[in-house]
Amino acid sequence: MNIILKTHTSVKQEKSLRSFQTQWQNPLALMAMVGLLAVFSWSNIAPVKAESFFYCVDDKGLNDSQFCHGNPLPLEKLGPLYENCDIEALDISQITGDLYGAAGDNTPRKSHLYYVYKNNGNVVDLGNIGGKGFLEEVDALSFHPVTDELWGWAQGEGLFVISTLPIFPEHAILPIVDIDHPHCQKPVEDVTIPAELIASFANEVEDITWNQTGDVLYAVENLHTNDPDSHGNIDYDDGITLWAYDTISGARELCHNLAPSITKALGHEAEIEGLEALPNDFMSIPAVEDLLIATFHGTYKMYYAIIIARPTLSTPQCEIWIDSIEVPFNDIEGITYFSDEPVLACPSVMGSWTLIMDFDCDGVGNQTVLMGFLENSIWMADNENRGTWNQNNCDVEMFDNMISPQVIWIGTLDGNQLSGTYSNNSYMGCWKAIRNSPLE
Repeated sequence: MNIILKTHTSVKQEKSLRSFQTQWQNPLALMAMVGLLAVFSWSNIAPVKAESFFYCVDDKGLNDSQFCHGNPLPLEKLGPLYENCDIEALDISQITGDLYGAAGDNTPRKSHLYYVYKNNGNVVDLGNIGGKGFLEEVDALSFHPVTDELWGWAQGEGLFVISTLPIFPEHAILPIVDIDHPHCQKPVEDVTIPAELIASFANEVEDITWNQTGDVLYAVENLHTNDPDSHGNIDYDDGITLWAYDTISGARELCHNLAPSITKALGHEAEIEGLEALPNDFMSIPAVEDLLIATFHGTYKMYYAIIIARPTLSTPQCEIWIDSIEVPFNDIEGITYFSDEPVLACPSVMGSWTLIMDFDCDGVGNQTVLMGFLENSIWMADNENRGTWNQNNCDVEMFDNMISPQVIWIGTLDGNQLSGTYSNNSYMGCWKAIRNSPLE
């Protein structure tokens, strides 16, 4: 393995990344086989908070993407099926609660980063990670729980980091929201999201995740003797490896070749697709250990592998428990967990508003229109049948039928002000609205 490290001065781990390079160039000194395998039941897991959520993205066919979620289980569909989008990676910020996805290479929007609305699965394309040609296929995303930097893995390239995310929605480009036929086409314009390559690594890593404290980064790798894109019945032919990188020991092979134990537990071959760190209160896990959950490619069940990794031990070990649950998904590419505090409900948007159009999203209003939310419709400039709307707590959607193709307005309510973006297949702009009779 040939890993080339580049300097990343905006994170504290820069010094340890040099050790990361040395350790991964000598992996045989740190190989270990799986230690223990046992059948595990969800009844062994401590109750989670009512406001705990899983979010996931399922791969349909070659490159169609379906978001899903659960509170925390069972998992259900979230939003429409996005055709030709190939969203391979998903993670949520533990600091802001914002959900992001990233695309692979089987789409016109290779390596694009998406903002995902948690309430309805709508997405906004934020741009190309690193610029056109920098990355071809993003397979993994993981927010650092302390710095809130977004880390990722690109096939054939390696580990990268986005230190500063785009300002949303000012820097958003055309949303891929079409309620009749959601799909990804070549973007009308492209926006570059600055990213820095931290470790060059040509092998195939399916997913990465920072642990809850942000001092260990885990990665699951498919081992190949052939080209990683020469996929057969399974997406690996030489095993599955779990890696751990920490700021003290660098990178090491935590579990070497999980494939036999997976086959033994599930009764068939399966590769790990998604990986996520969970809070230790899911089980009685000591603070020196980490708890991970993995999703697998296979049948219409989601298989769980709860991995208690011991990064502090001199001899790497893994303990794996397997359980399953029926879900309408068979290829969950990314899964992420978020535990939120209860959110105070937003008031209704019903009533009269002053709408301010910002055609160029430059913060300068171009046109002012009187607008109102009726019980079953919206009106603008006295047209009472302009379209429909719905509200999910502080998120508001409007479907404007006066223009063809239909214009979709997406906004967020903050006190007596609404703000967001509007778009159809031809154009996009920004808007805000002020309540004409402010609430106390």
